Amino acid sequence: MQSLRKLSTITQVTAAPKILNYLLILSLCWLPACKVYDDINANANSNASNTNQTINIVNKDTPPKDSAAELGKIINLPFMPEEADWREEPVAQSNDNKAPVSNQRRLIAVLKFSPEDMKKVIEQAEKHNPPAEATLEAEDWFPAELTTQSQLSGDETLKGTAYAANDFIIAPFNNGRLTRISETDFFVLELYSM
Repeated sequence: MQSLRKLSTITQVTAAPKILNYLLILSLCWLPACKVYDDINANANSNASNTNQTINIVNKDTPPKDSAAELGKIINLPFMPEEADWREEPVAQSNDNKAPVSNQRRLIAVLKFSPEDMKKVIEQAEKHNPPAEATLEAEDWFPAELTTQSQLSGDETLKGTAYAANDFIIAPFNNGRLTRISETDFFVLELYSM
């Protein structure tokens, strides 16, 4: 009887570490599975928010945004504008159906800087390329001063001086221009990712 007790005690003593090892291995397998589930869940939530963003961007009826701080998360703002109205949208394909190209974007912003910062913006832009005369179409959401000026021009356009937009460009945008609208304190920034 005593030898049976010894055997039972030995079995329990040797079985306990085996059970603990089994539980340890099981938990090590289970924890990464939880992490994978969290990653999958986070990606699903991220994709859902990206889908909502895309729907909002594609919709031309979406009002422009007016947060300079939010704009500063998308592009480089060498100086903080006093006013910033902007819209980001897909670029239409050049074929007949004008379907948007998923990875090509256009950002257009109307910026108003303080007089001191306006001079600095121009000085910096002139370092990249010499200024040139420019004409651009006024959008219906532009500030009233610009839409009125475009209506007075007779051809619904705005005239100004175009500068390099290098100081504003960060990925995904890779080209564009900055136009100071004549007889105003406004700049129109156009950036493209192509």
